[in-house]
Amino acid sequence: MEISPDGAFLYVANAGVFQSERRTSKARSRLSRSLPATSFESIPMPAARSFDGSPNGTIPVARLRGSPDGSMLWAYGSGRMVVVDTLSNTAGADFAFPGGPRDFVFHPDGTRVYAAAINKVNVIDTTTFTQIAQIPLEGAVDTVRMVITPDGFDLFVRDDIGGNLYRIETATNTVAQRIEKNAGWVSFMAFAL
Repeated sequence: MEISPDGAFLYVANAGVFQSERRTSKARSRLSRSLPATSFESIPMPAARSFDGSPNGTIPVARLRGSPDGSMLWAYGSGRMVVVDTLSNTAGADFAFPGGPRDFVFHPDGTRVYAAAINKVNVIDTTTFTQIAQIPLEGAVDTVRMVITPDGFDLFVRDDIGGNLYRIETATNTVAQRIEKNAGWVSFMAFAL
């Protein structure tokens, strides 16, 4: 789930399970955008593709993140990233994202997305939808959680299996600190304003 920055909309990913007022009887992947009260408006997702490139149902959405200004919503599923224009509620850019992000976050200025993938972080330009950097995480086994500071200076990435916590300086896209086998298990991270 994702909430728009102004708090007016709740975006919910579903694969035919979520009940909405405008839901068809087909089990299709879609995003639902809440409207006032309890009604939902569906945003159909593009067709998923088989290995041979043929259509294979629709992309099941596994992760959602909204841009800081609320203009776009990024939805990941089945090796694809779909960018939804939140003003028109239409799916726009649709690009391959092999290996899939375990988690992804926007830089506060909205120009980049950081996507955790096993033992690295991919940096994606939000204008061109291309990878502009890759940050290796030495010793990481399964990076699954990320959080960025409100000023965008530091990105923290948690390695679920290895137990390490990494601090990345976003200005240089380099690991500035590795906290090994941190005390206790960090399940979630957040920053207070």
